[in-house]
This record gives sequence, structure tokens and C-alpha cells, in this order.
Amino acid sequence: MKAQTITPFPGTTVSGPATDSQIAFLMAGADRSRPRAHLEQIVAEAPAETLDPVRLRSAWLHLARENDSLRMVLEDDEDGRLILRVLAEPQLDLRLLDWSFAGAEEQQRLMAEFLEADRAEGLDPRQQPGWRVTRINLGAGRAAMLWTIQHAMTDGTSMEILLTRLWEDLVDRRRRAPPATSFAEVLQRKPALGREGAKAFFARMLEGHDRVAPLRPHQAGGTPRMRRLRAVVPAEAIAALDRQLAAMGATQLNAVQAAWAIVLGRWTGQPAACMGLVDAGRSVDASWAETAGCLISTLPFQVDLAARPSLRALLTDLRALTLEMRRHAHVELTEVRRWSGRHGAAPLFDTVVMYARRTLAEALEARGCGWTNLQLVEEGDALVTLSVHGGAQMRIELEHDAVRLTEDEAARMLGHVTRLLTAMGAADPDAPWAGLDMLSPDETEALLALGRPRDMGDDTLPCPATRFEQVAAAAPTQPAIIDAATGAVMDFRTLDQRANAQAQALADAGLGPEDVVGIALPRGADQIIAMLAVLKAGAAFLPLEPDQAADYLAKLLDAAGARALIAAPGAALAEGARLHLAPSEAQLPAPPPRPAPDAGRLAYVIFTSGSTGAPKAVMGLAGALAAHADAAIARFRLTPADRVLQFSALGFDVMLEEIFPTLLAGAAVVPRDARPLASVAGLLDLLAEHEVTVANLPASYWHQLVADLSDAPRPLPPSLRLVVTGSERVLPGPYLRWRQLAPGVAFMSGYGPTETTITCTIWEAPAEGHGLEHSGADIPIGRPLGHAHAVLRAPDGSLTPRGGQGALWIGGAAVTRGYMNDPGQTAAAFVQDPWSPGGRLYDSGDRARWNRQGELMFLGRGDRQLKLRGFRIDPAQIEAVLGEEPAISRVHVDVAGGPPPRLVAWVVARQPLDAARLSQEMLTRLPHYMQPQIVQVEQLPLTPNGKIDRAALPLPPSRTKALREAGAPQDERARLIAACMAEVLEVDEVPTDADFDELGGDSLLALRLVSLIQRRTGLTLRATDLARHPSPEALAAMLAAGKPQPRFLVPIQAEGTGVPVIAVHVLGRNQELYRPLAAVLAPDHPVYGLTVGYPRNLDEIDIPRIARGYFDELQRHLPDRPVCLVAVSMAAYFAFELAQQLRQAGREVALLGVMDATGPGGRPPLRGLPLLLAHLRELGRDGPRHLAQLWQRRREARAADQRPEPSPEPGLPSMEQVVEANVAAVEAYRPKPYDSPLTVYRADRSFWDSPAAKASALGWNVVAQGELTLRDLPGTHLSILEPGNVDALAIDLRRRLADLGPKAPRPAAGLPPDAGRG
Repeated sequence: MKAQTITPFPGTTVSGPATDSQIAFLMAGADRSRPRAHLEQIVAEAPAETLDPVRLRSAWLHLARENDSLRMVLEDDEDGRLILRVLAEPQLDLRLLDWSFAGAEEQQRLMAEFLEADRAEGLDPRQQPGWRVTRINLGAGRAAMLWTIQHAMTDGTSMEILLTRLWEDLVDRRRRAPPATSFAEVLQRKPALGREGAKAFFARMLEGHDRVAPLRPHQAGGTPRMRRLRAVVPAEAIAALDRQLAAMGATQLNAVQAAWAIVLGRWTGQPAACMGLVDAGRSVDASWAETAGCLISTLPFQVDLAARPSLRALLTDLRALTLEMRRHAHVELTEVRRWSGRHGAAPLFDTVVMYARRTLAEALEARGCGWTNLQLVEEGDALVTLSVHGGAQMRIELEHDAVRLTEDEAARMLGHVTRLLTAMGAADPDAPWAGLDMLSPDETEALLALGRPRDMGDDTLPCPATRFEQVAAAAPTQPAIIDAATGAVMDFRTLDQRANAQAQALADAGLGPEDVVGIALPRGADQIIAMLAVLKAGAAFLPLEPDQAADYLAKLLDAAGARALIAAPGAALAEGARLHLAPSEAQLPAPPPRPAPDAGRLAYVIFTSGSTGAPKAVMGLAGALAAHADAAIARFRLTPADRVLQFSALGFDVMLEEIFPTLLAGAAVVPRDARPLASVAGLLDLLAEHEVTVANLPASYWHQLVADLSDAPRPLPPSLRLVVTGSERVLPGPYLRWRQLAPGVAFMSGYGPTETTITCTIWEAPAEGHGLEHSGADIPIGRPLGHAHAVLRAPDGSLTPRGGQGALWIGGAAVTRGYMNDPGQTAAAFVQDPWSPGGRLYDSGDRARWNRQGELMFLGRGDRQLKLRGFRIDPAQIEAVLGEEPAISRVHVDVAGGPPPRLVAWVVARQPLDAARLSQEMLTRLPHYMQPQIVQVEQLPLTPNGKIDRAALPLPPSRTKALREAGAPQDERARLIAACMAEVLEVDEVPTDADFDELGGDSLLALRLVSLIQRRTGLTLRATDLARHPSPEALAAMLAAGKPQPRFLVPIQAEGTGVPVIAVHVLGRNQELYRPLAAVLAPDHPVYGLTVGYPRNLDEIDIPRIARGYFDELQRHLPDRPVCLVAVSMAAYFAFELAQQLRQAGREVALLGVMDATGPGGRPPLRGLPLLLAHLRELGRDGPRHLAQLWQRRREARAADQRPEPSPEPGLPSMEQVVEANVAAVEAYRPKPYDSPLTVYRADRSFWDSPAAKASALGWNVVAQGELTLRDLPGTHLSILEPGNVDALAIDLRRRLADLGPKAPRPAAGLPPDAGRG
């Protein structure tokens, strides 16, 4: 490669501060996890004569002289702002390549490789003008030009302008007049443009931001990987759409905005959507039309879908909104955030929409340029970027982060957009846009199929009383009820005949269908007899908890219109006008006559809480109760041999699930006594004494059961085969511990509103493994039981796409009649099922999504979403993270009233918690705005209905008071930091205890604040320090404490109390090599990395010296605990020496694992015929893929030889030099014998390893004096650490570490989590 560089003439001028768009582009490109973000590559071909090197050099220099954006560099000014300076003379980095020796196919391959290498080299406008040019001789009179430029220095319109001027200069040497306005003038004029109109516009548009939600609220782990998908809307569909738009005065852009807003609304389950809308930035001033530079802005564009019900209203309003927004395209994103009152860390949008009438190639052709085979290669950093080019056909490109959004999800989204645009052209413009279908027929059918139960029950007799009588007649002497307190057994005959006698008494009193009979009896046989008697009489029962206040129960009886009450003699409730019956031991062989079975007959009434505070009376049906019993019998696999615990409170519908399926299966009900409420031991004694096989426990009690068994292990009764839990959220941490405590007991988690007949969906844990999306994931609520089906719906009533969040609606036989005497609420919650003629759906008010396994994931109440400081917070997400803490058994997250309002987590734990440690660790898992104050309580207060009593939760002390009590200094240092914060936030004053994020600070302002603090005070801070210590007081306290921060130790995943796994020396960019392993080992084993980073001096690379630094780091920050060291390739020698030093200091190295590394004894490969045979075996197994892999290896090696990687900064050694220095260090190192366990992991795709290599454990046997193990892992040299393959390594590490070393304490103070700003 030959480079020609023009040395700049001295002298620069300041053009002004960088825009928010420029800063955002630079920040994204500087992120080591996405180095290709916003690096633009334009490839164009032309005749070789046109691209003559001398002519090309002259044309680019002239272009740079007349367009100041090509002469700009960036730097920080004394106030910490990023500013642009304009060089007096241009710098040109022109590189020349010759590919004329290669054919067309080979040139395509070379171009692909070179583009990748060019992206990897990157550009830094802080060091030089952010662009370069490469001229490539293709032979046969053709040449290609690659123009590489940082997006912060240009935009799409500028590319069109500059490439047009370049072509004109190259072809006919025409020298146009320079642009009317330079980029520097644009930057200087923008701040002076009016803001008042913009402030009012954005404040108005972004009202109701709690009605929008991000497309993907949780950041997935792993390095972002951008992928692109493309689609075309055909010409005939666009012609129809254009006719519609012309009639409404709207444009294609408005149609795209509407389509994407509908897609977002249906995927997020919200009535509004907010996207980032890219504007060219030139409509503000006509003189900017031909200005080259980064003028674009990406500003929030919020669409209130619910306020615009018809397609015409939606499109015409979007047109008006777009025109008004263009007048304010000069404002900055930080200003918009401040005007809208949004929290500094809250993203305004996570998807971006860009529309242009023509592609760059089409625009250049229209300008008369002769460029051919033009290709634009670029990559953004948004979760999704929708790029649309209009015209006779509409070309749509969807770029997405494949780590957070799967290829399948992205492809379906793209299909949704194209179907909506097509449907708009054929739609009635005055009809509701909600009628536009975006799902394919196959997708619709798949969603409906997901919501159907796996095992549909047969139609059975819809009368529980008749079904019970049939069971009693078939097995009259079989035990039906076993009283836990007395041990008394009642058989089916006795139970049936006593119920007959009581039913006769009810019938004699004139009670029958639709009459309600209250039952206020203690748990036991009399209560069960009473329910059966009411059903036998054809009436409906109202179960009551007799221990509750008589006045409260009387109100329930009155609300339900109860005509009779079955209660003990002398009960306070018995006084009154209604009929009172007492339990009796009378028996009759037959029940009184009753009407024929009717699925729609009222069977029971149960009260549930209401949003107004008054309980609602739900009317349960006979057919639904019978269908539920059939579904539960099948799902719980109930047989006459079972004994089922009746645990639930008598006023809850779960009580019906414990009784009716049991009796209709011919099994025995075991009503509990008081022992389980006294202690968990009492429950276990009861289960053992009565040989209970099935227990249905509330989640709150089950959590306590797990906590007690963890503290004091005790075997479960051998009779117990199934535990069902539900009613509340099941935390993942206790669930994983339960699987270890009760491996032989089946586990199910159920969900079901009272309005849909008890449990209507259920999830069963698999026999092997945890069955979750990952080890810290929420517990699913599963698939529907046989009597129900489920659908997820968007606010407009359409089906929620798979992977999206939607409102959970329940249908099928499970749906109850509705609310007694409340037709308004019944009509609002119970509607006709559009996908099942004659059926009904119930709106549960809960949110859910379908996971990849086809199970429902509960996302919380639709009305439980918290809004705090302008940010929407899902408390269930915080509860899930806290729930993984081993000591925590229950947790509730809510907003405590102010002023100021605060996010609080009330936790119940088995031991005192270190709230500071927990808060610090949560910073590694959740963004700063989702960090709660942690308040430990003995128990969560409950209402009489068993729900959290929010009013009784204790309020935490104020955050300011907590800081002062902790000794945070109120000194000059804190006041200086507060003054810097006020300047950056552009406010008069900032209190020293104020939170930067809560005042509107964001990631862009954080960078400026850190720089400004350093310049004004000399204090060195990082943006991550501000994330952990957001107030001036907290920052000052951190600086005053002066705790040493780790130099080399990096937390990759800090959760877990098992032996920590330490990855040594070679970690990959942003520790990406070991992140898959860390994810699989969570939540049991924390994973850290040790790395010296990029060396400034190659002499620093010495194995004993570096290992000593690593040793000191572990001694300081992870002392007094065993460790597991792992390393890949030549990093194994650094890990080996570190293990030696730790052992010499008396530290326990539980395991040293070296991965696919050649040992000191060498790794002899196969040669000659054995190597050929090995190739043939691989070819037979993998086919052409084997040859492709070999070619890929050779190509990578050749490319590496041809292009040494650049150093990250001028004056530093190149990457090639660093690698060579590491190799030299390994060659100079003389390892000593090692006497502790050493495991050598070999990549099983290393087919060239000879038998001698394997016998010597890849050459490590010469130094191993302790246990030496060789294990194969699936994959190649580095792919053994990739998702899927790495599971084998994790399984082996878990097994090997299970009994090595005690459960260790948390890391020593001073070790920060790997937390960044949101």
C-alpha cells in the first residue's frame, strides 16, 4: 500500500461547538463494542483516466479547500465542550492499490476484505480530519475510489454535494463557486436561531411520554452486531398509495411514519409511539442547501395513535406535525430533553426513521455524474434504523442490533411495515387505521395456535354436582376428605349423602338456580359439604372467610344478594333477615331434583379487589368450573391415589382448585390445620403425616419454604410428587434453589384471574435443567390449561406479534359471566372474541409476551407501570434482579411519595442485608434511573385479600439525609463540583445533594461535566464515577475516601457466591470473549477479567512482571478466597505464572484451565498421510464447509500479513507489534513445575492434533505435577467460547468447582461494578 500525505500548513480557526448529532456519532464510534458505528464508506467506479492519481489528488485538495468541513478537526475547549477547528490547508490521506492482477471474482473478494480492514482501522477526527481516500486500479481501463469518512463530518446530502463537485472537477475541470454558506458559518449561526417556538412545540409533542415504551426495554448482553434486511414495496402498491396520499395532502414520508408508529405501538403494547426522525437540517435556511458538513439532526417524533383514529386523521396530522418540526430542526437533542422534563438517562427513542426520495446513486445520476457501481456502506448504533427510499417503488432497509433483536423478529417487523404501506393504498381513508392488518396469515394462525392449550379437553358434563355424584357412586368407600387436625376420614358415600341432606334443606327453603348462598364455615368437611350441597340444589355459593370482621362479611352478603347463609350456630353473621342453616350430620341417599345441566348456570360468587377500592363480585359458571376441573385433573395428573392439600384461604378461588378437581378425580382432599401457619416445619410434618402428594401453595408461602429449607436443609416427605404455586410472582433465585432442594418433586407455576375460573395458564419445570430463557430469567406462566385460551392484543385490538408486549386476554370456557350488578365494568372487561365466533374474551389488565419457547411471560399489571421523573419503569424488572440475591425471599418495588418521590424496594430477607453492596451490584444490572433505595422489612404488609398493603409500607429516609449520615462532606470540593454541574446544565444553582440525572443530565452532558470538573478543579473523574455517585456530595465523598480503584481487574459478571472464575490477559474487545461464559455461569459463579490493556511500552510485556501486577490486584480486591483461572491461547502462560505466584503466597487455586494453548512441550501436528486422512474425515463430516473454513483461515492469515493493524493512538506500538511482543515474552518465559489441578481444554475441531499431542495434553505434561486433565470442547480455537459451544465449558467448570472451596464472601470494598451510563 502506498500512501501520499500532504502536511498541513499551520494555522487554524475555531468554527464553533460540535452539534449533539456529531457528538453522538463520535461517541458511538469510540465505543469499543461497536467500532464500525457511523463510519461511512462510499465506493464508486470510473474510467482509470478519470481517477488518475495526480488528477484525483488535485481534485480532492481543491474540494477540501472550498469546503471547510473537510478541513475540520475536533478538540475539547477549556470549558469541556467539544469544538471544531478549521485547518488553513487540507490534509489528504490518499492511498493507492493495484488489483489489476485479479479477475472480477477475486476483485469482489478483495473489496469485501479491504472494506472490512478499512472499517477496522477506523477514523478519529480528534487526531486528523476524519476522512481518507483510496484509489484502486482494477485494470482494463477501470478504477475504483473508496472514500471513508466519519459521519460526524458529513451527512447524506453532503455526500451527494461533494461527489458531484468532485466528478465535475475530475471530468471537465469546472470550478464552481464555493457554497453560499460554509459549515463553520452554519455552526456559528445555529445557536442564535430562535428557541421559544421550538420549546413549546417539543414540550407539546412529547406530552404523555408515559404512553410510549422502548421497543426493547432490556439491554441484552454481548457485543452489538448490526444486520441489514431489505424489502421492496412494488410499483402498483405505491401507485395506489400515492393516489391516497395526494387526495389527503400527505406524502410518502408521512405514510412511513404512520406505518412505523403502528408497528411500534403493536410491538410495545402502547397507544403512542416515539421514533427518532432524521432531518436533513437544511430547510431552516435556504442558503444552507449546498453546504457540506454534518447538518442533519435526529429528533424525537412522537405519534399519539389513539388521538388519531382514522387513517385520514393520522396521515394529515403527521404531515402538519412534520412541517412544524422542520422549522425547529436547528435545536439540539439535549435542549429537547430539558424542555420535555425527561430524566437524563431515559432514552427519548430507540428506533430511527430516515426517508429520502432517491438513493445516493440515483441522486448523483440526476446531477449528471458518471460514477458507476456506487456502493454506500454504513452502520448505525440504534436498536433499529428504518431507511426508506421512495419513488415509483419503495425500497426499505431495516438495520438492527442482532444481539437485542433477532433476525426473525427484524424480518417480521420489515414485513409488517411493507404490509401496512400496501394496505394503506387500498384502505378507506375515513375508516379506523386499526383495521389495517400487518400480520401475514401464517403469523396470525401461529399466534392463535400459541394461545390454544396443548391438550384440549373433551366436552364433558357441565355440572360439577352430577360429576361428583358419579364419582361417589363408582367408589363410595374411597377416602374423600382427611382432616389434618384430627386425622378423621370421610369417604365419598358419606360426603355425598350429607351434601344431599343439606341440599334438600336448601331446596325446601325455596332456593334454586341463580340464588346465592353464603358459606361462612371453618376449613374442613362441613365447608366442603356446604359447597356441594349448594351446587346439588342448583344454586350458587359465596365462600367467606369466617375469621374476618362480621360487618365486612355482611356487606359482601348484601352485595351478592345472598338469600341464605350456612354458618355455625350462634355465628354473628346469622343474625338478620336472611335464612340461616347450620351444618348437620343428616344424610340422604339422593339429592333433591334440580334442573338439567346448564354450562351457563351461576355456580359461585367470589369477591376480588376493585380499582375503586370496593370489591367486585365475580360470577362463576357451572360449565367453567367443570371444565377447569377436567383441565386441572389432566395437567396435575390426578388419580384416586392422590392426596391433595387444601391450603388456600377460603375466600380465594384457588380453594376451588384444591377441592373440585381432587374430588372429581376420586382423590382425597386434606384440609390443613394451623401448623403450616406456625412454621414451615409444621407444613412438612403435616405433609409427611398424611402422605400428601400434591400441594398448591401461595408464592409468598412457597418463597418462605425455600428460604427455610436453604437455611436448615430437611428432606421433603417422600409422598410429595407435585408442588403448584402462583397468585404472585415467582422469583428466579428461589426457583433455582428449589430445583436443588427438591429435584424429585415436579414444579408448576400457575396464573389466573378470578374472572377466568381460577388457574388458566400454567408452566411446568422440565425434568432436566431449569427451563428458563437464562438462569436469571423470570419464571414463565406457561400455556393455557385445557379450558382456556390466551391472546395478546395491542391497544388497537390487533394481535400482538410474537416477541412483542401486549395485553393478556383470556377466552374459552374459562371466562366467567362477569361482575354481579355491574354491567358497565362487565361490558368494559368482557368482550366478544373476534377470532372465535360466539366466544368471549376477558381483559386481564396484565401484560405479557410470548417467549421463544412458546410460553407466556408475565410482565406485570398494565396499571402497575411506574412513572418517575419522566421515565417509565417496570418494577417487575427490578424485583427480578433483587430476587436473585440468595438471602432475599420477597421483594416489592414501588414509588414512595415525596417530595421528592423516590423509587423504593422493600425486601424481606433471612439475614441483615448490606444495602450499599446490593445497590452497587445492581448498577451492573440496571440503568441508574432504575436504582431503588433498599428498605429491609420483616414482612410485607398485606390487605385482607392477601395483596401488598402499599399504605402500610414504611417510608425510607431521604437520600440527602442518608448521604449526610454517611459522612458525605459539605465542603468546598462539593460546592465546586455543584458549580460545574450548574454550568453544564445551564441552571443558576445546583444543590450539593442533587442528582445529575434527575436534573436532566444525560450521557453527552456527563462527558462535558467530567472534563469541566477536571479543568476547573484538577480532580480526575470518569463518566462511570458520575453514574455511581450522581450528586456533588457523593462525588466529593468518593474522592475524599480515596479508595484504590482496580487497575487490571474488570468485573464481567459480578453475581454469585461460588468460586470466582478469573479470565486472564486476553479478554477480547470489551471482554467479549468471556461474556458468553459469564452469562452461562450466572448466578452462581462471578466472572472477572485481568488485563493490562493496551501497552505504551513494549518492554512492559514480560510474563512474571505482568503476572505480579495481576497477583497484587487479586490480593487487594479478591483476597482470602479460592479462585479459578482460565486463559485461551498464549494467555495461558500468563495465567500459569499467576497461578504459581498465588500458590506460593498460600492462595488456593481451585482450578487452572488453559484453552487450546500449546504447552511448553510442544503440540506436534499430524503430517503426511495421517493429515490427509484427517482432512478427508472432516470433509466427510462437514462437506464443503470444511474447505470453506480452511480457505477462511488462509485468507485471514494472508490479510493479516498484508495489513498490520494500526495503533490506537499516534506514538503507540501497532497491534502487530504488541502481538509479536507477547509471543517473544512467551518464548522467553521458563515455566516451573506446577503441583495443583491443571485442565487443558482442546478445541475438538483441531483435527490436525497428532496422538502424541493429545497424549501430552498439548505439551503441558512437562510442567504438570498435580492432577492433569485433557478435555475436548466443541468448536475451533476461539469459537469454543461462543454461545452454544461455551455451555460445555461452563458445565465442566460448575462440576469441577462444586466441591472446591467454601462459599466465599463478596469482593472487597473498592472493586467497582462494570457500570456505565444509560
